Amino acid sequence: MTAIAIVTLLILASIGSAFLVYFKEDADMTLTLNKGFLLGVAQTQTIIEDEKEIDFSYQVCLAVLIITLTWTRDVE
Repeated sequence: MTAIAIVTLLILASIGSAFLVYFKEDADMTLTLNKGFLLGVAQTQTIIEDEKEIDFSYQVCLAVLIITLTWTRDVE
């Protein structure tokens, strides 16, 4: 496999994972442009004990485009 094929596969997998989370979790999507160059995926969760919720954030960074997905789940 060439380097271009590997990079293309990784980019498609990143975009695919973002849309999978978007549809599976019914998340809110925000698209942002960045002045720099980023590649990567980041996921965070914040537990809010008073409201018995968990806030999730999932980001996919591809060059100058950042896809941010956020959603909330109730703690049972």
